[in-house]
Amino acid sequence: MKRLFEQLRRHSVALISLAVAISSLAYNTWRNEVSEANRTVRDAAIETIIGLGEFEQTIFLVRWGDDMDQRRYHLLAWAQVRSMRTLSVLFPEPGRSALLNLESTWDELDFAIQEDEDAADQMSAAIDATRDDLLIVLEMLE
Repeated sequence: MKRLFEQLRRHSVALISLAVAISSLAYNTWRNEVSEANRTVRDAAIETIIGLGEFEQTIFLVRWGDDMDQRRYHLLAWAQVRSMRTLSVLFPEPGRSALLNLESTWDELDFAIQEDEDAADQMSAAIDATRDDLLIVLEMLE
């Protein structure tokens, strides 16, 4: 037993250095994982916020655009909202549910927007709520 303590005392600097190196490596690995996850969410949120702006422009075209292009605008809006909803898997709450709600609101109001100004207002409110929830997600990042 005496010999073990003597060896520990003699090699204490090496053992402490090893412990510091292992803990530093563990912390660095954890920090890199968190940073990468945050970067992924941040990039997806920025892409989605840009997509919300494009979606809102398409909604304006659906509401006030030329009748000849209405079908194209509806299809474009569906493509945009589905692309944004696909990114929802990368977000924590409230971002994920906000994008799912946006898609269901668009599903509900799709053809009503052309005829009903209240439906267009509801859709704009849903877009604004989604944008606000994505900003909350961005503020939550470490």
